[in-house]
Amino acid sequence: MQRLIGSRVYLDANIFILFAEGAEVSGAALRALFGSLDQRVTRFVTSELTLAEVLVRPFELRNEEMAAAYEAILQVRPGFE
Repeated sequence: MQRLIGSRVYLDANIFILFAEGAEVSGAALRALFGSLDQRVTRFVTSELTLAEVLVRPFELRNEEMAAAYEAILQVRPGFE
């Protein structure tokens, strides 16, 4: 994570899906990645298409709770563009 300090990093939909679904294989790395966002040492960028991509499965399943979780993760906050 040290290499990311002061950088802008693009995150695609797969990162958010793995994070939201609690993927065990990459869980620690994702927590560290999002932790650097909370500490404001790295700036993250994604596109509006990411929200559309992550919402496909929750809408197919009619899972409003999962859809709300994705929307919360993708809300703009300091360090996130």
